[in-house]
Amino acid sequence: MNARPHDAVGNVVTAAHVGGFNSGNMGIALLGTLTTVEPRPGARSALEQLLTQLSTRHAIDPHGSPTYVNPVNGVTKSVANISGHRDWAATECPGGNLYALLPTIRDTVAGSGNPPSMDTTPPAITAVKASATSNSATVTWATDEPATSMVEYRRTRTSTWTPISVAGPRTSHSIMIGGLARRTSYEYRVTSIDAAGNSATSTIASFKTR
Repeated sequence: MNARPHDAVGNVVTAAHVGGFNSGNMGIALLGTLTTVEPRPGARSALEQLLTQLSTRHAIDPHGSPTYVNPVNGVTKSVANISGHRDWAATECPGGNLYALLPTIRDTVAGSGNPPSMDTTPPAITAVKASATSNSATVTWATDEPATSMVEYRRTRTSTWTPISVAGPRTSHSIMIGGLARRTSYEYRVTSIDAAGNSATSTIASFKTR
């Protein structure tokens, strides 16, 4: 099987398979009326091969059930790493016969080759800086691995942090904060999260608008 679920730089393709949960997620389709029949051996083998490839490449535990976090809008959902469409939305998909096989499929994927090594190292955040104008500031930074990041800023040390999410994953990050008051000091920090869910937050820095 020649599976290519990534783009040229290794990012997982964002599809449109389950509303509200598409980002940071991947759907795999098997054709057939799997409510009344089981998938053919070749189709099941191809599914297991693709799941093994994805699990190994992204250090995903086939038996894991973490909390999914949408990297774009922050929506969360508790669901198995290898799950069925019905676990995400009100649907019969993937069909009762295939859904009943998921525990066995997880076992097969977990036992294929060496188990994936779990990444526990957070991304390193470097070169954090801000360039301010009279009513905005552009914050830039870098990470040593592709990461999805977020900027938080506040006007004073006693005010609430305001978060701004940045689409990712990437290693070079930039975001503009608009609507700021003139000649005012602000504090800011950035948080980056890698594909394995490890996060790091920069030290608090400051800038002043003109």
